[in-house]
Amino acid sequence: MKFAMKKKLEYYLKLPYTVLIHRASDGVYEASIAELDGCLSHGATIEEALSMIEDAKRCWIETNLEAGDKIPEPDHEYLTAMLELYDLHLARL
Repeated sequence: MKFAMKKKLEYYLKLPYTVLIHRASDGVYEASIAELDGCLSHGATIEEALSMIEDAKRCWIETNLEAGDKIPEPDHEYLTAMLELYDLHLARL
């Protein structure tokens, strides 16, 4: 009998999730993680938004692990296809 190894928080935190940053009309930087539906944050600067989205990612993953929900892993081929569909481009920070 094979047992599935349950992945832990640390595993998911090390994965290269895609962080999207958008500057809102009010000047605030909004951040989200493409693969984690509803994982959002914001900051007055890009650096602050990036820091805040890391906290949001940790909370999102912890909450979903505790609930027994599936945690999506990065799928860069899918993301690339979606970006091309909407004619968007990624910037590496």
